[in-house]
Amino acid sequence: MTVVRPGIIIGPGDDTDRFPYWPMRVARGGEMIAPGDGSDHVQLIDVRDLAEFNIRLVEDRIFGVFNALGPQMGQPFKELLAAVQRGVGGTAKLVWIDTEFLRISKLGFPGFSIFQEIKGLPPGTRVLTSRRSSRPVSRSAHRDHSQRSSILRTQT
Repeated sequence: MTVVRPGIIIGPGDDTDRFPYWPMRVARGGEMIAPGDGSDHVQLIDVRDLAEFNIRLVEDRIFGVFNALGPQMGQPFKELLAAVQRGVGGTAKLVWIDTEFLRISKLGFPGFSIFQEIKGLPPGTRVLTSRRSSRPVSRSAHRDHSQRSSILRTQT
């Protein structure tokens, strides 16, 4: 038996605002709230990388439990937002706000749910490794922003 536990899945078909919020917001520019201090990790995986990984498991008849987390088992949130800025060419100025303050104040916003405080992996966890590197977040951000921007233009 094989079990694949993905991190937050981003890319084509993502109709949530967990990841798509960030490229759209960064592209608008100006001051932008970001949770924490940027050092906590987020664990994303592009749906295309997840699909390739699953196909490889089936083709190679690999069994076990895997956490499909994308590059380096996640990345600091400030690196994620820097990659999003590169991907969409945004100029947003990040204003880091204490995570606990955001939670207590119920100042949630659409992309807040992507933010996770990583506490480590369970013992014996196997993590996705790929024959090729994972898709850069900047590319996923660029494509997501381009697709959503064109949809918004056709709706107005």
